Amino acid sequence: METDEFPARAEDGPCEKIESLERLVGDQEERLAGMLRIAANLTRWRDPRRAMKAIVKDLSELTGADRTTIYEVRREEQMLMGLAVQGSASLEVGIPLGHGIAGQVALRNRTINLKDAYRDPHFDPKYDKLTGYRTRSMLCVPMRNAKREVVGVVQVLNKKDGSYFNLEDEKLLQTLAGQAGVTLEALHLQLQLNINNAELLDLSEQLKQKVAELELLYDNEQNLGEAGSLDSIADTVLPAAARLA
Repeated sequence: METDEFPARAEDGPCEKIESLERLVGDQEERLAGMLRIAANLTRWRDPRRAMKAIVKDLSELTGADRTTIYEVRREEQMLMGLAVQGSASLEVGIPLGHGIAGQVALRNRTINLKDAYRDPHFDPKYDKLTGYRTRSMLCVPMRNAKREVVGVVQVLNKKDGSYFNLEDEKLLQTLAGQAGVTLEALHLQLQLNINNAELLDLSEQLKQKVAELELLYDNEQNLGEAGSLDSIADTVLPAAARLA
């Protein structure tokens, strides 16, 4: 078996090949465990922001990245808004669609993998200048919903071993970003459903109150029509007024 990380060599003996396979198996087991943690965290939270924040560290560990940022697409504003940022020196900012690497990924709906971000004309170094961080390698993939529409972007920076993100990293991050994208949309739909249900419940309570008030007013008019004196009118009106208060 040959991989990018553990290529087989003709001069390797049986012991070396076994060690290489063991390292490969161990690496795959770690990645599987990390993917399961991410799946668990995505289903643990009901708030989209908290769900995304719960997985950024695992995404970095699985891809060997120094840090991870997750953006959400806001179509009505034509912006990418930071949902989760790893690292105290990071800025959670808004990026116009089409601007910067993340903006290009969201606009074009395709992955961008850079060995040196500063060599790409779309890279915006101003955030490095603001934070003191130095971006080198970068992998940026779209988050898509079940309809394959872009709902966000996952961006990982600086491979920790000093190299760059390979094809296996791309496939892994695309898989995880797809899972996060479907979850993100589902959480937003659930939040909107909860809001709508709360609004309907409030309207229902208001309607019940109005109906009760109208019934009391109707009963009051009927009683007033039958009252023959001021004292009997007062006896009728005062209890009704107290019930409406």
